[in-house]
Amino acid sequence: MDALQETPRSPQEQPLVHTDEESATETTQMDVQTWLPQGSSEEVDNVSAGERHDGAAWTEDGWHTVLTRRQKKNQKKNQKNASEAVECNASSSSPPKQGSQVKRRRRTRSRRPLPPLPKDDIKIILRPHKGLAVKDILGYELSTAVIDACHRHFDGGSFMLRVHPGSNIIIVSTPHEHVAKELREITHLNIRGRVHSFNSYVADPEDVLRGIVHGIPSGTSQAELMANLRVRTQGVKIERARMLGSTKTAIITFTGSTLPRCVYFMGAEAICYPHKPTRQACKPANTVSWTRIVSPSAPLIENPEYQKMVAENKQLALENEKLRCQIKEERREFHKIISSLETKLEARLNALEANNNATHAISRATVAHSLEGGTAKVDIPQRFSEEAHVSQLQMGEQLQSLRNLMRELQSQQQRAASELREQMMQQMHQMFSEYRKEFAAETEQQRRYVNDSVVGIQRAINKRGEEVESGREGKLSSSGEMAADTNVSSGPWLLSATEFQNPLERGSPCAWFRRTASATLSHASELSVLCDDLA
Repeated sequence: MDALQETPRSPQEQPLVHTDEESATETTQMDVQTWLPQGSSEEVDNVSAGERHDGAAWTEDGWHTVLTRRQKKNQKKNQKNASEAVECNASSSSPPKQGSQVKRRRRTRSRRPLPPLPKDDIKIILRPHKGLAVKDILGYELSTAVIDACHRHFDGGSFMLRVHPGSNIIIVSTPHEHVAKELREITHLNIRGRVHSFNSYVADPEDVLRGIVHGIPSGTSQAELMANLRVRTQGVKIERARMLGSTKTAIITFTGSTLPRCVYFMGAEAICYPHKPTRQACKPANTVSWTRIVSPSAPLIENPEYQKMVAENKQLALENEKLRCQIKEERREFHKIISSLETKLEARLNALEANNNATHAISRATVAHSLEGGTAKVDIPQRFSEEAHVSQLQMGEQLQSLRNLMRELQSQQQRAASELREQMMQQMHQMFSEYRKEFAAETEQQRRYVNDSVVGIQRAINKRGEEVESGREGKLSSSGEMAADTNVSSGPWLLSATEFQNPLERGSPCAWFRRTASATLSHASELSVLCDDLA
């Protein structure tokens, strides 16, 4: 029970996260690891050193190493116990120390750490595959699954089980070698009715040293590493070596009291750095905590670009919500359509089944009343069901072809109607354009005619007036001629009565103007009526 006693330590003695790139820190599959108590720090180092990135179990060399170190420890422990017994007998006569003289260490941690696992026990690591979080499973469920996986060759008193939530592994500590042999062969655990795959391997002993070497070709096998690695430091031996995943870094396990400064791989010297596992810590406060979440400051919130990004994100969220609702509605409608089709199909199948049953009954009755009913074997139901199925398929094909034909006819009618409408519209536009052109040409021609007529009439009237004036001045002396011209009015712009009565014979411009104006007005009225009809 001495090994299970609690040994609290100050958190100030714990190392923080190392940032040196040459330390070649080995990380686990989880981004954030949980801080473990000081008493189990050596245990975490052993677990992290035993992790395999490729998922394969350790070879038999690790198992033999653990057994050899265990035997040496037992021998040293027996010698130490004998020497302590002699010293205890020699110092039994000295008085005990007073209570005030005993130094008491003040606790600085409010949470009591878990007691460390026994140092002399063999520790087996069980790592689950992806998809299982061991922290969500109760401890007794895991221990029961472990006992069942080992065919109940031992009970819960033969081992101690602890969950490491940061690395998502299970640590099983046992002092018995036969129990450890069965534990390291576990590949599956039945937890809550489901089988989960596990990788099991033995953790390194506590008094071994681990180093990191860079510059090793990636993909080098463990056998090749062990064959080509050597060390010159006295009292140090290479126990095991492996590559860290697909990197160019190898982790080497040494036995001895000193970590060598360099090793030789294929004769080439390589510097050996100490292996330091990653731990989660808070550097500014020098205390263990989770990463601080800093809220955005006021200037950042008041930044227009930040506000624009927030508004765009809100708009995208609203659009996504609308799209999600639309997809739900369409899915609901689709399910309704499918359910209605299934109902119709079921009704159709029920009707066909009823028809088949009636036909089967009639066929059975016919066979029973026939003379050859005892020896005849009629397979009417199967044939009828096949014929009904074939006829149903044919009817479905015919119906589908009719539907396709109807759709084609409708599409052809629509295309023909649209083409005819377009042709009629084109013809109407063409006719209107032609009528407009003709009307404009005729109107322009009539306008020119009218203008020319007015000019000609004006000239003729002026000429006639001049002639009348000249004739009157030439014949003022003769009375006979004055009597002949009594029908002419006194005004210079008036025509004679004879000339006004027979304008066509005399070639009067007034008659020609009247005839042209009447024809123009009649033609314009006809054109206006035609335009109204076309409109």
